[in-house]
Amino acid sequence: MALAITVNLICFGPMSSMIDLATGGGTIEEATSAEAMDVAVDIAREGMVLLKNDGGLLPLANGSGLNLFGWSSTNPVYGGTGSGSLNDAYHTVSILESLENAGFQVNSDLTDFYTGYRAERATVGMWDQDWTLPEPGADQYSDALISGAKDFSDVAMVVISRPGGENADLPADMAAVLYPFGHGLSYTTFEYSDLKVSDKEATFTLTNTGSIKRSCLCFCQRYSTVL
Repeated sequence: MALAITVNLICFGPMSSMIDLATGGGTIEEATSAEAMDVAVDIAREGMVLLKNDGGLLPLANGSGLNLFGWSSTNPVYGGTGSGSLNDAYHTVSILESLENAGFQVNSDLTDFYTGYRAERATVGMWDQDWTLPEPGADQYSDALISGAKDFSDVAMVVISRPGGENADLPADMAAVLYPFGHGLSYTTFEYSDLKVSDKEATFTLTNTGSIKRSCLCFCQRYSTVL
């Protein structure tokens, strides 16, 4: 009985629209799609994590030249597998396009090199996983290509991406995780003051004390232990 109810909810309930879209049928109203797109953009922006910023290199000045290294710079991963595999149904903006839209100059010689190296990404799905990272070997980078990159800019961006999703792609050893939960840096610095803690809430004053005064986010976290 429980199985029959579950299958019925999947086929005819809230998930039916998603299944129709995944199998090539169904439609979404334009207003609904636009609203979902706005939410997705906000999630993407707030989901990016700055792990290191040695020497305060970031943010880069507008108009800077960039050497994009990594085959994934020309073939990034836009979505996952299973429920996250609907990205082909929507317009996507590539890494190259987004950087150029933001005013950066990108080394086209590197782009041409990666485009000529390989066009398609290996298949990763719920039942078929190829975890190969299709990167050219070091011996395939000519001296002229590396010399040209040095002349183009002293700033490099390395792009590495691997698909993920439902089934068979979680790390086997969680001890291999390099950064703790909640880790992340900002382009600026913040100062906490006037902390007051009660059984139900914590209040404090948050001040942007860095040199960058534009809109910045700080995700404040509170950890409690029950004694």
